[in-house]
Amino acid sequence: RLFQRTAVPSPTQAGIRRVEGIEGGVHLKLTAIFGHVRNVRFTLDRSQDWPRFVDQGLADLRIGGRKGLSILIDLITHPSSHADPQPLGPHPHPHSHDFFPAALSAHRVRVRIDSLSLSLHDSLHDSLYRILSPLIAATVKRRIEVAIRNQILNVVDSLDGALDRISQSVAAL
Repeated sequence: RLFQRTAVPSPTQAGIRRVEGIEGGVHLKLTAIFGHVRNVRFTLDRSQDWPRFVDQGLADLRIGGRKGLSILIDLITHPSSHADPQPLGPHPHPHSHDFFPAALSAHRVRVRIDSLSLSLHDSLHDSLYRILSPLIAATVKRRIEVAIRNQILNVVDSLDGALDRISQSVAAL
């Protein structure tokens, strides 16, 4: 059959639980993102630390494995949060205000890279990099995951600031 009717589970059967004060939410799951970036110029300058080490070359990055890059984002909305302003004190996000909680926030952001292969070439110390390749790849993998997560949080925060400005301009009408 082309179209088949299936039973829709209740929110508790689907694993969705109600969180107090949250009006709605969006669950985004991006999986199986694969990529290959070739000939990225890198420079390593450890002239301040011991051992002193300066090198430059090219790197090839491949995000692979069975799952590739996967991103999980849970956004929650608080549409009634601007109705009753309460002082919150300093907030770590640059677009938020001292008297209004966020209307949109990232409840959970998880970024995972299944496998990252790194190949460094055209440098002065190619053989040293081949020996240290697993350690370097693990460090680069963690830094890429953190950078993507931070960028997603910044975008959500900017979007919350834009929504706040829109709601203030509509309220002023």
